[in-house]
Amino acid sequence: MDLFVIDSDSESYSGTSDSEDQECEFTDHAQSILSSLDESIGKIDDFLTFERGFLHGDIVCPVSDPSGQLGRVVGVEMFVDLETYSGDIIEDVNSKQLSRVRSFVSGDCVVMGPWIGRVIRAFDLVTVVFSDGAKCEMLLRDSEVLKPIPPFIFEDAPYFYYPNQRVRIVHPSVSKSGTWLSGSWRASRDEGVVSHVDVGLVHVNWITSVANVWGDRSSSPPNFQDPKNLTLLSCFPYANWQLGDWCTLSAGHDGSLPSEDRQFVLEKLAVEEAAERQRIGIVRN
Repeated sequence: MDLFVIDSDSESYSGTSDSEDQECEFTDHAQSILSSLDESIGKIDDFLTFERGFLHGDIVCPVSDPSGQLGRVVGVEMFVDLETYSGDIIEDVNSKQLSRVRSFVSGDCVVMGPWIGRVIRAFDLVTVVFSDGAKCEMLLRDSEVLKPIPPFIFEDAPYFYYPNQRVRIVHPSVSKSGTWLSGSWRASRDEGVVSHVDVGLVHVNWITSVANVWGDRSSSPPNFQDPKNLTLLSCFPYANWQLGDWCTLSAGHDGSLPSEDRQFVLEKLAVEEAAERQRIGIVRN
């Protein structure tokens, strides 16, 4: 009887030990998940809390003497670090050397003569080079007519087409009606490499005309416009860059990248970190 009691207690102890081990393993796993989650949330918080210190026109005062002389921000110099598609970093670049990947995007405000409008959609003008040297410029109103071929260099690119991207022409009519800069259309020319992308056509919703103030009720311009006829309405664009933005870098910048890679890299760069330097003028009452 005593032996039986001992065995029973041993089994009970063993079961309790296994249960505690499982609970401990579960707790460690949960703590690992929570730790990773905290780290991810911390990175997101750091990203969201980044903001520029000053903007043009801000009224400021010295931190050391808050009740002293006031000043107005009359200029902002922004210097950024750029990350290339291959992970190389170009540091301390003046933002005035940067330009947007596309001249117009949805949501932009534009001006044409006395009219002000908002861009509804911008259509890509894509230049494709084929293996035999032929080159065709195509205006794409539908992304289904030109399909990217894997592997994809940019998995998270905000733009569907970009230089050095391999593509396949799904509908031959788009290349047949395109502008052939070199060679001519052939049905066999259905795969190539993107050499250049720009905006070829812009759909604008016209909002109002300055002339309406003077009683001129002239009809609005056509909604579809050549981008050459439009002017982007933007104040201090060089000071509006944000973390994660895509941009192009001027060819005159002396980067530290190999010359054979620089042309493609200059087509696509991402703003990773930014720091500002401000010029402040005295406010005179």
